[in-house]
Amino acid sequence: MKWKISCATMTGKMHLENKENCQDLVWQSLSDRFSCITMADGAGTASFAEKGACLAVETVKSFLEQKGPDIFTMEVEDLKKAILLLLRQQFTEACQENRCGMIDLSTTLLFFATDGEHYVAANIGDGLVGRIAQDGEEEVILQQDLGRFVNETYFITDADSERHFHITIGDFDSGSTYFLLTDGSCDCLCNSRPPLFAPLMHKFVRWLKEYPFEEVNTALGTMMYKLFPNRTDDDCAIAMLKMEDDGSSETT
Repeated sequence: MKWKISCATMTGKMHLENKENCQDLVWQSLSDRFSCITMADGAGTASFAEKGACLAVETVKSFLEQKGPDIFTMEVEDLKKAILLLLRQQFTEACQENRCGMIDLSTTLLFFATDGEHYVAANIGDGLVGRIAQDGEEEVILQQDLGRFVNETYFITDADSERHFHITIGDFDSGSTYFLLTDGSCDCLCNSRPPLFAPLMHKFVRWLKEYPFEEVNTALGTMMYKLFPNRTDDDCAIAMLKMEDDGSSETT
C-alpha cells in the first residue's frame, strides 16, 4: 500500500522576534505495512520546551516503530501505561542531564498510527486529531483537552498525566485523510460549531489528494506563514496522512 504524508510547521511571532526555533515538532515513519506520525508542542513557559517536544516525539516514534502493527493487539490501558512509563523514564533522565525539573520540559503530545485496517490515535493537551472523508464528512477523533482557565492545558510531564492521556483505536477508512494539529493550527483551521473545520483545511486535504507531497509541503508552509499570523501568534504544526493503493510509500 502507498502512504502519502505531508507535514509543515510555522514559527510564531514571538519566537521569530526572539530568533528562537519553532517548538512545535512533527516526525513521521512509514513502511508498506505500517505508518505513524508523532507531534508535540513544547510549553511556552517551559525553559527547555524544545528539548521536551523533541524527546516526546523521538520516544513515541521509536516505540511505535518497534511495536508496528502489534500495537493493535494491545488493550488501550496497557498501551497507555507502556507509553507513559517509557516517557517518564526518558524525561527523568533528561531532567538529570539538564539539571532541571519536569516542568521545564513540559510538552503536549499527539500521535496517529495505522496498518491500513485499523488506527490508533492519542492526545494529551490542546492538540487535535481529525478526519475528512472523501465526501467531505468531518470527524474530530480526539478533541483539544483544555484546562479550566484560558491558555491552560495538560502536559505529559504533569504528575496526573495518565488522567489526561487519551487513546482511541478505530477502523481505518481508506478514502479519508487523517490529520494532526497543534493548538496554534487549531486556532486557524477549526470552527466552534459545524462545519468542524474551516474551508482552508478542506483545501489542504484536496491538495494532498491531487498533488505530489513535495508540492503540498511547500504550499502548506507558504499558506501558513501567509494566513496563520492573522489568527495566532503561536507556533503551528500540521500533519496529514492518506492511503493510496499502488504498492509504494511516499512521505516527506
